[in-house]
Amino acid sequence: MNDINRIANEYDKNYFENGIPTGKSGYVNYRWVPELTIPLVYRIIQIAGMKEFERILDFGSAKGYLVYAFRLLDFEAYGCDISEYAISKSHEEIKEYNVLMTSNEIPFKKSFDWVIVKDVLEHIPYEQIDELIKHFLKKTNKCFVVVPLGDGNKYIIPDYEADITHLIKEDANWWKEKFENNGFEVSSWSYNMDKVKSSWKHYKNGNAYFVLKNRYLLED
Repeated sequence: MNDINRIANEYDKNYFENGIPTGKSGYVNYRWVPELTIPLVYRIIQIAGMKEFERILDFGSAKGYLVYAFRLLDFEAYGCDISEYAISKSHEEIKEYNVLMTSNEIPFKKSFDWVIVKDVLEHIPYEQIDELIKHFLKKTNKCFVVVPLGDGNKYIIPDYEADITHLIKEDANWWKEKFENNGFEVSSWSYNMDKVKSSWKHYKNGNAYFVLKNRYLLED
């Protein structure tokens, strides 16, 4: 995998706190909103069929809000991100579990039952996406992935064009093939974003989630 750390500086304070005014992203004052994040995590648990004893990694965790919500629900959850700014602003109760990525490797020796990859893969350059997906095979048996969709040139949801770090704008079939070609089986997938990305559910095919299973299951 090429050095993803070289783009880390793009995810600075302006990206998370002043994204719209600065033209960097769609974020403004990115913060902990429990009435949104806890139902989101609960919905992910339901869709994926996660069990209480399973260990979870949020890949691209930013300030660690999913990690915090999972831990509030008694899951063993961890996070990692390349943004030094975001990691530095992790919620106090999960700082030790939300870790900065300083290389292309997931910064935990342990493996995971689930890796959550929500609104992350669209930021990866096309030439790096295969290797990143294959990297997940080394760390987890299952993934829950959420990606915005497009037609190859633009997103179905126009607001996603505002994020200058968005790179991949493909449809659901493209993503399905990409996962299957890189070692995962697609157990299920859907355009239904109810409580996952409910703000955008009025766009029929604007986002999709995928539940993936490692074709080469890791041993415990």
